[in-house]
Amino acid sequence: MATTIPSNWHEHHREDGELLGWICEEHDAFAPVDLLGRIGQFGDWLAAEQALDLLGIGCLSDLYALET
Repeated sequence: MATTIPSNWHEHHREDGELLGWICEEHDAFAPVDLLGRIGQFGDWLAAEQALDLLGIGCLSDLYALET
């Protein structure tokens, strides 16, 4: 099953090129989206970039379990 990234999500990378997430654009507001697809609060572009930079790929470091 292929996943399609919405056209209003812009990739955000670390300086070394590693993908950290996306910045979702909605009506001149921007929100960080982590690698698991979780969307943060909307604000300005810089705040969204900073949120992704602070989080980094650390969102993948915790253990996750599927509960049915």
